Amino acid sequence: MPAMPPLWSVVLNWKKPDMTSACVRALLASSYPNHFIVIVDNGSGDGSAEKLREAFPNLTVIANEHNLGFSRGCNVGVRHALERGAGYVALVNNDLIVEPRGYEDAVREFGRSPRTGAVTGKIFTADGKTLWQAGGHISHLKVSGVARGHFEPDRGQYDTPGLTGWASGAMSVFSADALRKVGLLPEEYFFGQEEWDISTNLLNNGFEIAYVPTFIGRHAHGGSYRPHPILNDYGGTRNRLLYADKYIPTLWRLPWKAALWMHLRVVMPGKLRRMSGEHASTIGTRVKAMQLAFSKHTAGTPVTLEEFSAVSRELGVADSWAPDRP
Repeated sequence: MPAMPPLWSVVLNWKKPDMTSACVRALLASSYPNHFIVIVDNGSGDGSAEKLREAFPNLTVIANEHNLGFSRGCNVGVRHALERGAGYVALVNNDLIVEPRGYEDAVREFGRSPRTGAVTGKIFTADGKTLWQAGGHISHLKVSGVARGHFEPDRGQYDTPGLTGWASGAMSVFSADALRKVGLLPEEYFFGQEEWDISTNLLNNGFEIAYVPTFIGRHAHGGSYRPHPILNDYGGTRNRLLYADKYIPTLWRLPWKAALWMHLRVVMPGKLRRMSGEHASTIGTRVKAMQLAFSKHTAGTPVTLEEFSAVSRELGVADSWAPDRP
């Protein structure tokens, strides 16, 4: 029986070494026989890299000097894997637990068609019963990701394998051949929407994205961005605009932008007021953050940590994406 192609898992850490350790321990239990793991610490500045090296002395831990954002940070690990002969590269969020047999089923799916560029799976929330995502697609009408099954109880309604339009950045396996053809994660997005971009890029280049329901993960979603709702609002709006500039035809992009401008000024304030939760007191600042993102956006201009820092000062909020300082 031929050896299984090498599969590398890339796990990005930012100030969550305990959470990352739980993710990695689950990956070490994978039944896939030719599996390697690289952990990338994304400039945490809090001793995370040292803790992870101590916890996993036999694994590669790469320490980025600065917080490069999700795409650029992950790409450090992806390049490491490709340079070492990876046949497949898995992106796994550090707040996600992959079930042991998942990789075997995911890689088996690649053998069904040479056009398969990525495989994603059934992702639960942390309770293991409620769905986070079972595939999905990127709506060019709304310029938004549409996650299939989002927050539905799992009743087996998505237990049929098939093609999908969204390779989740939380848990997907990519073929090395596809990555070499279409490129790695797009680096203009600091955090978020890069998964929309690479999914669209794969499909535009003739690849398919497969959904395998036995490739299962449990996702404690928001492990890195939950403490940062304001910058997430700003960054998310900028990212949607970047994606629209790149992929949405002009005839629809221009009216969509006009509708978004109105939505941010008329609809969003009331929508946030009707919402309750931990960030209800920041409604005004959140709305201003989204409006600033719209006004500051320039087509093709990447979102950077320096931009986040400047916006934080403008909004008068903590620069919480920066590394810890002594």
